[in-house]
Amino acid sequence: MGDPPRMSMEDRTTRVCVVGAGSSGLAAAKNLLQHGFEVDVLERGSDLGGLWNFHSPFGRVAKSTHMISSKKFTQFPDYPMPGSFPDYPQHSQVLAYLLDYARKQSSAARRGSRTPKGN
Repeated sequence: MGDPPRMSMEDRTTRVCVVGAGSSGLAAAKNLLQHGFEVDVLERGSDLGGLWNFHSPFGRVAKSTHMISSKKFTQFPDYPMPGSFPDYPQHSQVLAYLLDYARKQSSAARRGSRTPKGN
């Protein structure tokens, strides 16, 4: 029998995967992109927003949910929440903020819309 086939090695030292496209995953992707990494973001829901996505089966907010920390201490330092938002935004406002943040800050990240079922 001959030698087993050789596998080609691809340099992946500048490519990373971020699991989850909620507030933490979006911030991680943005910062990794700023530092020169290629970023893949995986989200098991059909859209971004993580727990704040009321319409996702994976969201964890109720119709009446609002933030319990003020926007001043929750917003991203380089991307303030709109002045029109109340001090404690509703879940729909937080989701809109995260979607806007993703469009403007992490647009170079590639996003996979779902992970395999059961995960």
